[in-house]
Amino acid sequence: TRLPLRGVIDDYRGLPITWFSRLIEILTGGLYADEWRKLQSKIRDSEHLLGTYIGRYNFTLPVAALVIAEDKRYYSHGGTDPIAIVRAIWSIAVRGELQGASTIEQQLVRVLIADYRKSISRKIKEIVLAVRLHRLLSKHQIPVLYLIHAYFGWKMNGIVQAAGHLKFDLKQPFVEGASAMIARIRYPQPSKASEKLLEKIEHRKNWIVGRLDKYPYLVF
Repeated sequence: TRLPLRGVIDDYRGLPITWFSRLIEILTGGLYADEWRKLQSKIRDSEHLLGTYIGRYNFTLPVAALVIAEDKRYYSHGGTDPIAIVRAIWSIAVRGELQGASTIEQQLVRVLIADYRKSISRKIKEIVLAVRLHRLLSKHQIPVLYLIHAYFGWKMNGIVQAAGHLKFDLKQPFVEGASAMIARIRYPQPSKASEKLLEKIEHRKNWIVGRLDKYPYLVF
């Protein structure tokens, strides 16, 4: 399943929902101005690294796996997903279950500002900052920058370190390897992982592999 070729993955799109993010940006105006300046500074500090990594490695498969696993409407929204938000609210109100609604932009904001509090105020700030990211980065750059900073587990800070730890060649990626790495975003692997956790990672990996097989145009 080795796919060394670069490709475009922005064909995986549905009904455009960018209007929602634009509305949020208009309504929030200068809210979180200090946090936005700090985030801009962090992104600028990462620009050289981003350019180096994009030139050195093939991110097509890891990004495709990330979109499939974490944000399937990524190429339809503008930083936040109203469908996922409504679904999460319904899940809490009706079933009493917490459900993630974070887009890749929101996850990138979270890792760059290092705010992991479980609170409504943090979530609102995350959404407001996420919809502004497109002023600085394109839809192709955002997931790569997130993977550069994402936590995959013990001794796996960022995709390059994770790839080395898991013996995954980022220059010639393959479906199973990319899926195994992205599975660890939901289930970070500690130094001594339990059998139960490894089973969860394997199940998540297989699910991502199946979805990548279903949508081959994500990688070609």
